Amino acid sequence: WGEAGIYRAGREFNEPLIAHKAAAGLRIALAAAVESARVVDLVEDGVGEELALTDGGVQLDLAPFEIVTIALRLGARKS
Repeated sequence: WGEAGIYRAGREFNEPLIAHKAAAGLRIALAAAVESARVVDLVEDGVGEELALTDGGVQLDLAPFEIVTIALRLGARKS
């Protein structure tokens, strides 16, 4: 059964590859209100200006495969 690939065939059947088209955007909800946001580097040094808040969150346009780190200053928990 090892040479026949039964184990792999079983895994492929039980865990099929799932693909979908890229979404136009993403919204992540937090339990606390966002007071400010800034793009930072990997050691969390500010590398950009404060980001504009819209509807209590931040909106960014990213290129495919682009990785961005954002530092958020959070306020009180939302009720």
